[in-house]
Amino acid sequence: MEELKIENALTLAHEKGLEFKLETTSFFLGREKITLSSKPRMRRWRAALFIFMSQNAMDAAAFFDIPPDQAIEVGVRLEL
Repeated sequence: MEELKIENALTLAHEKGLEFKLETTSFFLGREKITLSSKPRMRRWRAALFIFMSQNAMDAAAFFDIPPDQAIEVGVRLEL
């Protein structure tokens, strides 16, 4: 499995001429809070399975190896 590290991607961007300092760069991440609505549009067991898998997914900051003190998370609540 390929390991994605944000530092590698930013190094490539720096080589292409993008100027920045990694220590002062902020990273914006999206986060979803998925809940089961009272009238789901899919079968309840499928929605419950999807919610379970979503809750157990790896955090985006950890997946991309983003320093926690440089990450800003913006979230939304979704109902299935």
